[in-house]
Amino acid sequence: MIRLFARPAAEKRSVINENDIIDAARLARLGGGGTAGQFVTNDTANQLMAVWRCRNLIADMVAGCPVDEFVRDGAERVPVLDVSEFVANPSEFVDPSSWRYQLVYAAVSTGNGVAYGTEYDARGFVRKAEVVPVSEWECKQPGGFLAPPMWKISNREVDPARVIHLPAFGPMPGSVLGMNPIQYARQTIGLGMAVRTYGANWYEKGGHPTTALVTQGQLEDGDAQRAKERFREATMNDHIVALGNGWDLKSVQVSPDDALFLAATNATGVDICGYHGIHPTMLGYAPPAGGTLTYQNGEQRMLDMLVTTLQWWFARLERAITGQLRPDRFIKINMDALLRSDAITRWKIHDMRLRHGSTTVNRVLALEDEPSLGADGDRYVWPPQGVSPATIDDTPAQGGNQ
Repeated sequence: MIRLFARPAAEKRSVINENDIIDAARLARLGGGGTAGQFVTNDTANQLMAVWRCRNLIADMVAGCPVDEFVRDGAERVPVLDVSEFVANPSEFVDPSSWRYQLVYAAVSTGNGVAYGTEYDARGFVRKAEVVPVSEWECKQPGGFLAPPMWKISNREVDPARVIHLPAFGPMPGSVLGMNPIQYARQTIGLGMAVRTYGANWYEKGGHPTTALVTQGQLEDGDAQRAKERFREATMNDHIVALGNGWDLKSVQVSPDDALFLAATNATGVDICGYHGIHPTMLGYAPPAGGTLTYQNGEQRMLDMLVTTLQWWFARLERAITGQLRPDRFIKINMDALLRSDAITRWKIHDMRLRHGSTTVNRVLALEDEPSLGADGDRYVWPPQGVSPATIDDTPAQGGNQ
């Protein structure tokens, strides 16, 4: 059976810009290459919504949390008032939150975020550093895995001490670099891009071939094309056509769900979430067959994200920044900013902390963006047993600050 009106496969053309050419020259590091008929690079992977959202979700959440700097005082940590320049304003061109976003985004995308120190104080501690574009840096260990790494930025070797490196997904033994998710997810991303390209071409060409001329006879070269042209001419101004002996006219119908491969799209999204350590329901994808996960409220949903995905991103960024500070200083990222509980739950927590002497009224008011009560609001409740917030002023502070 020969279908004369079956559509030929759509011609695939790749539009390659200058950035893709740069990426192609560094495929071993960027993990790019061709798969499923698609040119997959760090940049083109963003065409998939799952990739775009995974990268931005992690980078936005980590970069958007407040950063506090402390000084070590024995076993105690004391907040500092004179925050280091590198913490308060690390870049000459972007704000601190955007700088952290750039570094984390690069790490999520390629397994490595790299910044280069551009300004130092008199004691040799970094004041400013700019995040290096992925295509502009190289790192090798020419002397083997026991040798120190050699860094190049814009094809020029630089002092490794000026490089601030945030590795992700690793590093693997024998390397200082994190693993590139594009390299390992290339087939999955290529499949997702191919499905979207197919769907776009399908509807651009009219969705599907609506009519087929079918014959049991043997067609010579050119017969199919001549039959199509004659049929098109015969039906151009008329809805009725007469067919010769041996020809049959059939209507072709295809389900839109099948045409868009919705199941394949969801499966691709689930796999990409897995590569990034994000539960697929966070991005609206259906979990794999047999897997379910429900949350009672948004706080539990975010807590799961914090524990399973973001926790180690915070830890790595804290180490990368702390490594550039004075030895007696370190930073902590306030992850509590992600846990937005309802008002009743939040005030119950405040009440418990006040009763147990672990916070003060002024600190509670500051968290709620309300004015302080003055010096009296800085007193701690102690001992905590049987003491209510109403007795704060009458309780001597035996174990806390006066």
